[in-house]
Amino acid sequence: MGEGDSWPALIVVTSKQEQNFGGNIYFYKLNLKDLYTGDEEYLEGKYNEVTVDDTEFVFVTALIKDPIAEAGGSVLEFGEEVGNLVDNFKKNAVGTICTLLLDLLRTICDGIQIIINMIRTSTLHRGLDFRLAYTYEELHQDYENGKAYENANEEEKKELNASAGTRDSYTDVKEIMKYGTGYEEDWQKGPIEIDGNKYGFTMETEIPVIPMDIYNLSVGNISFLDVNFLTGNEYHDDNSPWMIIRNVAVAIIHITIYLSMAVLITSLIWHGIHIVKGSIDNPQARAEHKQGLKRFCTSLLMIVGTIVIMALCIFANNMFLGDLRAEKDELPIRVSVNMPLEPSGGYSFSTNFTGYVRYMSQIEDVDMYGEKATYVFSYLGLVIVNLLGSLVMLVRMILMLILAIVGPIIAAVHAIRNESIGAINFNTWVKLYVSLAAIQIFFAIVCRIILECAIS
Repeated sequence: MGEGDSWPALIVVTSKQEQNFGGNIYFYKLNLKDLYTGDEEYLEGKYNEVTVDDTEFVFVTALIKDPIAEAGGSVLEFGEEVGNLVDNFKKNAVGTICTLLLDLLRTICDGIQIIINMIRTSTLHRGLDFRLAYTYEELHQDYENGKAYENANEEEKKELNASAGTRDSYTDVKEIMKYGTGYEEDWQKGPIEIDGNKYGFTMETEIPVIPMDIYNLSVGNISFLDVNFLTGNEYHDDNSPWMIIRNVAVAIIHITIYLSMAVLITSLIWHGIHIVKGSIDNPQARAEHKQGLKRFCTSLLMIVGTIVIMALCIFANNMFLGDLRAEKDELPIRVSVNMPLEPSGGYSFSTNFTGYVRYMSQIEDVDMYGEKATYVFSYLGLVIVNLLGSLVMLVRMILMLILAIVGPIIAAVHAIRNESIGAINFNTWVKLYVSLAAIQIFFAIVCRIILECAIS
């Protein structure tokens, strides 16, 4: 053996710890399980025989060959891409240029949608996820990792990635050969049948994972934008950002209620004393303090009313949306991509409006640039809708939180001066709070009608 000599080898490595950074999966604390050398036919046979324990993550390296040959392979792949581009120009120059420009526009839209998604992904132990789409194999592996995490004991979970399974929970990918095309749930629409061969889709075509869209916003599937600050609910972890905000908000609301009640009690004592004191020698003052007692009664009803109105709006909103919301994260549209030339027969996955047009925007045939443009611009429009919807729902949450704090203060001010706070009196407060609560119901109705009509 001399310097520079090389030979084929097969390395099998396992790990019980998976980490996620920037949307990519990394494995740490690797354990060498097996190492094989020999001719390529022997190693190919070993490759297919490799098995590990279900609680471990396994990946098998490709055959290790001459590094120069590997580098040459990369150059050849680049050359193939350039060759394909040249062939496309010869086939349809206009279509090729349009396809490149549309891919650039789609990439820009992806960047915006990734930022929108972070409102959701940041609460799933995934940190900042800078990736939008994954191959079938990556999502299937995410599902397997999720199962391993669920079956692990508490000690083992500390070494595993808590985000395992959160991506495939939205898409629920399935091979057509194993599961068929009609794998949709009762509450889902579809399946939408796609001829993968026609559009040039393969098993490597990436499937978008878009948890933050107008549909999920409208049916209340985004826990970070929850407005139930009164009681919280089981959808939030104790250490989640929403629970931290909620706990601070509830503390402030309690303080304003206690202070407002203290003001009302002080007002009651003050007016009571002056009514008794001025009942004989100052009838006019006595009449003014009687008005003060009436304001006290009104203010007390206001404080009780703010709590009752908030509770009714929140629970009525949740009751209405409960019929539309699925019990799991899976998205509402089932898509089946048929690929007769693939051994798997293709795959099916769950998605939403945005995810469907994003998937279809990956058409590679330069002669179909008109259809590709339709999907890309539809994707652009839906990304804008998702962005505006996210901003509206975020502002809604903040305003409802502020109104919950301001409500008792309005009652206390009314008890003292019979005045409003700026332009907000109790009637205005009620209208604002009810209107903000109803926004989500309006969005949900519109999205449901569009979903029904579009799939039909």
